[in-house]
Amino acid sequence: MRKNKHGRSNARQSAVRVVQRPLRVTPLDRLLVNAVVDTRQGVTGALSGRELTRAVDEFVNLNGRRQQSYFHAGFRDALFDRPLGEDLPARNEQRVRWYWTGAIQGWARSELWERVMEAYDTTAAVRTLGDGTDLASRMAGAFIVEAIWKTGRTAELHTFVGARLLREPKIHELMLEAGTESLRSRNPGVARTVFALLMDAGTSFKPEDPLTRHTPTVRRRMAHCLRLLGERQGAEDLLQGLLRDERDPNIHAMVHADLGLIKGGFALLDEVRIPGQEMARRDLVDRLRAGKEHFRNAVADPDATYACHGHYCLGVLALADDTLGDDRFAEADMNLERAHAAIRGNRTYPASLVAQTDLYLGIAKLQLFDAAEIQHAARLIVSGLEGAQIPRHFIAPTVENLALSDESLKTVVKPLLESGDDEILDALADTAIMDTYTPIALSLRDRARRSDRRKALAAADLRGSLRGYLGVDDADSAREVLDELEQLAVEGSGVAAFLKLLDDPDRFEPAWTQEDAAVASARCLEATGKYADALSILRNVFHSHMYKGDILNASGVLERIEAYGLDPAEYIDLKRRYESSTFDDDLELPKSGQASPITVLVVGGDETQARIAGHVRTKVALVDSHATVDFLHTGWRSNWSPYVDEVERRMANSDAVVVMRYIRTLLGTQVRTICRRHDVPWRFCWSGGQGGLVTSILAAASAVRAHSSDKA
Repeated sequence: MRKNKHGRSNARQSAVRVVQRPLRVTPLDRLLVNAVVDTRQGVTGALSGRELTRAVDEFVNLNGRRQQSYFHAGFRDALFDRPLGEDLPARNEQRVRWYWTGAIQGWARSELWERVMEAYDTTAAVRTLGDGTDLASRMAGAFIVEAIWKTGRTAELHTFVGARLLREPKIHELMLEAGTESLRSRNPGVARTVFALLMDAGTSFKPEDPLTRHTPTVRRRMAHCLRLLGERQGAEDLLQGLLRDERDPNIHAMVHADLGLIKGGFALLDEVRIPGQEMARRDLVDRLRAGKEHFRNAVADPDATYACHGHYCLGVLALADDTLGDDRFAEADMNLERAHAAIRGNRTYPASLVAQTDLYLGIAKLQLFDAAEIQHAARLIVSGLEGAQIPRHFIAPTVENLALSDESLKTVVKPLLESGDDEILDALADTAIMDTYTPIALSLRDRARRSDRRKALAAADLRGSLRGYLGVDDADSAREVLDELEQLAVEGSGVAAFLKLLDDPDRFEPAWTQEDAAVASARCLEATGKYADALSILRNVFHSHMYKGDILNASGVLERIEAYGLDPAEYIDLKRRYESSTFDDDLELPKSGQASPITVLVVGGDETQARIAGHVRTKVALVDSHATVDFLHTGWRSNWSPYVDEVERRMANSDAVVVMRYIRTLLGTQVRTICRRHDVPWRFCWSGGQGGLVTSILAAASAVRAHSSDKA
């Protein structure tokens, strides 16, 4: 027998050679894993905890050379939350690796990623499981990668994953997913480290390797990273290389779209959105035009699924470029329709891009004036508004076209108003539907009442709200708005605009009468010291009362004018007309033996009238001893509604009411309404002085007696 150089026979050498077989998971391994899981879940008939511990220990000790059996000890300890690593006899590297592989798989079953990371941070053996050198690494690596990613530590992946491990399909796909998420989360630096690893791994793939299908995606995503990091030339070089190396029309479509985005200076596709400002919109158009040739190349092959990127960019360009005329809407509709079909059906696209596609397609469809498409367009717009903002210049044409369908209009305007966007509300207030759709008027009024709203802007909001309420014939709401406008104007905000409004009856009737408007105008002018201008307003009011034979009110107006302290020559004509009047306006005083008491409620006035109240009562009693005066001084407060309730309460004990003409207009309106409802006579008092109050109170008492005489 032939001997070797060591003097041993070859036959003997052959007899002792050990054939090494690849490690694998056996059926017995799987049975033991299932036993551990069943015991942990309390499955009927499963081993008890003590029996399971003995079974695992016996299995581990059956063959001391089978290092992978220690997987089951780690798996058991992790699932049952036992102390880790205490029962490892004769510790060596392989036993430790298999033990921790089992523990990691145990935690991964319950997605206890934080526990995995605790082991990763504290145990060197766990960190070495990324080398890909054995089955233990391949069985644990995917779960450790997932734990690193899911706990927000993606930046550490490149220090864990080795080149060999990257050849594992599950690892490769997890890394691709983690890098993509970092990219979409605008963490291009982190994403770049992940894609760099994947690109390096790809250089060792053979053409038939299934993982090569990911190579174009990895290169594109790396180009995205470079775009976000401002390295445009590097991104363009990568993409041009893809065009040379790949023949797949889908890849060409995506790459051309990416190149177009680079030409336009866009980092990502969802950055292609139409801004609200005119200058920004023009800039967007110029940037999209820069990449237009690439976008057209992206849609050249009708069979390319990912032509949707190019279609989206061309659709947005057509919609935003108003230099193209109305024909652009058909082009926008066609391109956005094709983009929508692909983007809507793919969950990998960011929600912002999906929303923008819905919104822009809905807008484009509405501009085509196709009645059959209105409801569909409205649904698209509402869906888009959940994640995108409508450009302001499209609001007016959009809602006005929606007016063809009242239901569709309400469907779209509701979320627009609920957005709370001031620019959107301003744009809606400029549309024709303001005259027919009350919620816009209500939103304007609510905004005017915000504590942080400047008074001048609040006044503008209220004027818009007034227009809306009058448009739908809501006179009560219009009166409330006029009252708020009046308060702001008296306080000095929006005076000129308010006076201009009151000069046009179409802008306040029927909420206010023309006399209400004249009195409010005079009040505003008085507040700013423009008494001569107030006189010109009250001059017409005086002549109106004289023409109607209403001497009492004419007298009150004249008394108000005299209180201005102007040169009497400026209103001498009014005094002469009044003094030459032949109207009989004698008061009806109580006759002999007629002693029925009369209570007159005076509503209005402030501290000034409160100080002279006693003198007024005394002078009234000297003329009419049976007349009693009750005062309710309301001042000029914005919260006057409690006074309405108080008037209602006092009306039961009042025979007549005097309403100060210069109280809040809406408060005066409410008081007069209460008087009519209770059939109680009322009179205006134009002056806040003693003489005017006494005259008005006596006139009101006289009216009660005249009313009683008529009934008798």
